[in-house]
Order: sequence, then structure tokens, then C-alpha cells
Amino acid sequence: MARHAALGLAFREIPISLRMPSTSAQILRYSPSGRVPALLVDAKTVIWESLASLEYLAETHQAARRPMASLPDPVGADVRRIVALWRDCRRRFAADGPWLFGSFSAADAMYAPIAARLRSYLPSLLPYGDDGTAQAYVEAVFSLPAMALWEEEARREPPAPPA
Repeated sequence: MARHAALGLAFREIPISLRMPSTSAQILRYSPSGRVPALLVDAKTVIWESLASLEYLAETHQAARRPMASLPDPVGADVRRIVALWRDCRRRFAADGPWLFGSFSAADAMYAPIAARLRSYLPSLLPYGDDGTAQAYVEAVFSLPAMALWEEEARREPPAPPA
């Protein structure tokens, strides 16, 4: 079993020779999509899309709140853009409910991982132009039973080694 040099996460690499007559069959043994790379989470779960693999690893191994003193300028600009977008949606649809467009929608499901990252890394969104609206939206996301359960399960994970 190898360990990731920077994070110390244990993993096992399964080498597969490419461009061989047996390549496709070997890949299909591990990845139902026939694509690599594939992250084998357990006997029933395979993630074969690279970004989804990164999201899974970030969510399962970096779930603890780790406030940051400052953000790089491009990241801060992205946070300000998200805060402004959420503030505008809530200003327009607040009368219809607590979600971006009043009622819970796909937009809220798509922004839940962003809300989780903001909650983990930024104790306050005020320095990024928030008037309290974006912070309230993050709290609304975490009021969902599924998000509360995810957060509780993340707390029970062993802590990730320092980067």
C-alpha cells in the first residue's frame, strides 16, 4: 500500500498496460465506464470521472473546518462573485422561501458543495461583500437533514494529516 506524498492518504495503484489487446477487458474489471483513471472507493462504488474523484477525496478527507487567514486574489474574486450571485437571487426570490430561487431547486443542490467549502474555510463572508445574506444561505443549506448528516459523518472521520 502506497501513501500520497503530500497528504499521507493510503492508496493502491492498479497498473494497466494501455494499447494492448487485453486493455479494454482489464479496465472493465474495475471501471464500468471503461474509462481511466477510476477511483475504487469500495466493492460497490467506482468513481470514473476525474473531477468527481477529486471532489470525493476533498469531501471525505478535508471535511474539517479549516479557516483560512486569507485567500489568493483569484479565489477571493470567485468568492465575491458567488456572494454577489447568491445575494441577488435571495433579494429577488426571498419571499418565496430560503433557497436561491425561493423553493429548493437543482441550483441549491449544485451549490451545496460550494456552501460546504465556504463554511469550512471562511468563518465569515463579510470580507467578501456579504451583507449576511450569503451566510444565511449557507446556514439554510446546512439545515437540510442530508447536509447535517453529511457534516456529522464527516466529524467522525479520522482527521486528515496536515498538508
